Amino acid sequence: MPVYELEERLTLLPPAEGVLPIEQVQALKKLGPTPEEKEAYERYKGDKALLSDMDQFLMALLEIPELNQRLNLQVCSHRITICLVALQRSKAQSLGTN
Repeated sequence: MPVYELEERLTLLPPAEGVLPIEQVQALKKLGPTPEEKEAYERYKGDKALLSDMDQFLMALLEIPELNQRLNLQVCSHRITICLVALQRSKAQSLGTN
């Protein structure tokens, strides 16, 4: 997925159509550059085309404003959505048994 599409999809919150699946959000959280990598990428002044695809992708991730906070928000939003669905089901079941 291109980084511009990723950034766009990070503006969506569950249960909106097009929201990133929780698995992708968690993978991005794990994959994201460490503070040391971030510093190294920011110091790099060479030709980005010479870097590996992974390094180019990680450098592009650094251009997404507040990426970690946005990913954390996505995780929380997914969890809230799951809890709300469970509560709605529980409520429907309890109303059905009365």
